Amino acid sequence: MSGEQPFRPEVTDSPEEEFKKTKEKLDKLWESSQRHQQKQAQASSVARSPETRLPKTEQERGRERAVKLVLEKAGVRVHTSISRELSPRGNDGFQDLNADLKRTSSYTSVENALLTSADVMARVSPEDIMRDHSIHEFISIHQEITAEYNDVTTPGKNGILGIGRTPARVDRVKTGRELPVQHADIVMNGNTELAVNISYYIPQSNWRDYSGRRGQMMRAEMVLPQSAAQEVEDIIDRDPAAIRSIISEVMKQKLLIDPKAWESPQGQGDALRPPYEEWDNESGGHIYVQKDGIAPGFHPEAVRKVT
Repeated sequence: MSGEQPFRPEVTDSPEEEFKKTKEKLDKLWESSQRHQQKQAQASSVARSPETRLPKTEQERGRERAVKLVLEKAGVRVHTSISRELSPRGNDGFQDLNADLKRTSSYTSVENALLTSADVMARVSPEDIMRDHSIHEFISIHQEITAEYNDVTTPGKNGILGIGRTPARVDRVKTGRELPVQHADIVMNGNTELAVNISYYIPQSNWRDYSGRRGQMMRAEMVLPQSAAQEVEDIIDRDPAAIRSIISEVMKQKLLIDPKAWESPQGQGDALRPPYEEWDNESGGHIYVQKDGIAPGFHPEAVRKVT
């Protein structure tokens, strides 16, 4: 018929051309996928890069510095209750854990500085003072001292014909004065600087030891050279809770057989790490900081807020 188009069969690609087109499409999809994965990997790398992490705060840097100084330069001793599995001597209960400290502090009970003479007469204890003011932690920073002695000679007796003869006797007698102590006198491999003791005391409380008994406590002393101690003292002045980081790393890196035990519940009790968060929630978080030169008794200005 007029006007009708002649029939033309549909032209199709050869199998080779179809294969070629399909391969090109797949190649483009693969390249697109690779570009997407590379972008994700780069973004992830940037997120993990140290350069993109938030800078450490002054508080974090201070705590790290204080820990470093104590670990490197201090002789330390901690008295607390642990199970025999953690004890270097294989004993259960309260005991001393020691690292490089030759002897105990010349201040046998530094927390007694909280007591006035009237408190002593009334038989008030340091623990009473701390409990009355909702304080669980006590820091003392003091120079190490020792009593001065003189040798006093008591002449002997000649006797009569040798009968009743006694030799001369030499006695060491306190002069009533006190002398500063060098770091090397107290700490193994110490130096000739004067020794400063940073003590940390937590009285008995509802905190439970490995046996499940309430009454766990901690008394620690860290003896540093004067220059290092001054740095640590400055950090504690700004951030008294830095003492918690110090004790944590001392226990884990110097004293405990199993560092993981510090934050793990012990036996039937609580963790060796003090329940800081619980205490802070109860009282708002306070640490008492005592220094040389402060008169005996409780001083409100020495109570420092945990931040």
